[in-house]
Amino acid sequence: MPDEKEDAAVEELNAEEATKHLTAQEWFWRGHAATDFDEQIRLYSEAIRLKPDYPFAFQNRGDARRAKGDRDGALQDYSEAIRLKSDFARAFYNRGNERYNQGDLQGALQDYSEAIRLKPDFAEAFYNRGLVRQAKGDRKGANEDFKKVPLYARSLGLSFLRDLFSWNTPLTRVGPILITY
Repeated sequence: MPDEKEDAAVEELNAEEATKHLTAQEWFWRGHAATDFDEQIRLYSEAIRLKPDYPFAFQNRGDARRAKGDRDGALQDYSEAIRLKSDFARAFYNRGNERYNQGDLQGALQDYSEAIRLKPDFAEAFYNRGLVRQAKGDRKGANEDFKKVPLYARSLGLSFLRDLFSWNTPLTRVGPILITY
């Protein structure tokens, strides 16, 4: 009669065999479903190994890396996603967030502007670009961006608007909105 160690070994071999034939998209969706950031990184990396031109896998691995504190890795993944899909507004937005967090205001401004050019109703990008403009001393540009947020924020829900405009904190002390999809 097999013991517990043998059962565990057989189960592990069966799991390995089952994953040998997964497609890049199947690895991607496993990464999307995973809740552990290390596991997400591993699964998205498998998708990328099988399909090196998979911008969505790079984008999502960048999100997981950012969540783990690997800022440089996140920046690299967002940049690769953009290289592979030059109209990927979400990747420009997320790279802008990372650049903002690393103090690269000019790079963040460029990325948010490109995200807005690609997706003109991108409320979060308008808000974050407004923060960058404000930090750079462009009050007029910041106000123009902040005025556009309510116009496009309906898709984010009323709680987003309530939270955004009910803060008692000056906007110069508020960081960018880090919404990832």
